[in-house]
Amino acid sequence: MKFKHERNGQMLELSRPWLWTLVFGPTYFARKGVWHHVALGTLLGFATCGWSWFIYPFFANAIMRAHMLRQGWAELHEDKPGGEDWAARIEFKGWPKADVDQQPLPAAKAPGRRAPRQAVAVPVFGRRSG
Repeated sequence: MKFKHERNGQMLELSRPWLWTLVFGPTYFARKGVWHHVALGTLLGFATCGWSWFIYPFFANAIMRAHMLRQGWAELHEDKPGGEDWAARIEFKGWPKADVDQQPLPAAKAPGRRAPRQAVAVPVFGRRSG
């Protein structure tokens, strides 16, 4: 996760908060200045005999992102090669390509299909005139 401060333009990168939370526990949050999670994590650690620190890393990325945004940092999204939308990069190699010269038949003339119904203008409110 990369962040840029809005006022002074400073750049900061947080790499793998979940790993450092798993390894160092509340010490990682104390180093980053997230004091309410230091207190909460320590209390939960004592209450669950340390088992909460196997669950806490699942939320570490979201905790750090929210903390940085509250402190005035803006998250930078990396431009990945191939576009931002992963679904647009999927290739369907098994499907045949459509011929440019071949135009689809209109719905009324397509074999096995009925002609579409014509829309009738009906007023929503009031009486029908005419």
